[in-house]
Amino acid sequence: MLKRLVLIGAALVLAACSTPQVNDDPAVVYSSSAGSDGLSIDTGRIGSLAELVGGDTVVYFAFNSAALSDDAQIIVRAWAQGLQEHDNISVVVEGHCDERGSREYNLALGEQRASAIRNLLISLGVAGDRVATTSYGKERPVVSGHDIDAWALNRRGALT
Repeated sequence: MLKRLVLIGAALVLAACSTPQVNDDPAVVYSSSAGSDGLSIDTGRIGSLAELVGGDTVVYFAFNSAALSDDAQIIVRAWAQGLQEHDNISVVVEGHCDERGSREYNLALGEQRASAIRNLLISLGVAGDRVATTSYGKERPVVSGHDIDAWALNRRGALT
């Protein structure tokens, strides 16, 4: 909770700035028009967070699991490499679930999923204070639907 408050406070300070402040990394610009965390990617230089971390910004999980598959681990390794190359960027890992199960259960599972990703990023050399986690449980499905295909796409961890 304290980390989130610190991140929110930092975002408010950055958002209050009237002129952009350019960081040492030419790919990253802090500006008053940035997102809620005060950080925006200068699309003229690297394109997006997806480009920074090698493509995908989402990994998927099996039903009722927070274990990272081999494919998911490959993607998270690419994230770690991108984050190590741009060590001034902090990210949030979101944990998401499908609609099945209670709200409380899915919030806990979403947190486990986000933590599994965070823990792997840290084990690969990304500083822990650069990786926050949050769980949305089943509250933010990326796909509406009540079938196996929709559920599979909603069981995810997302880097934002």
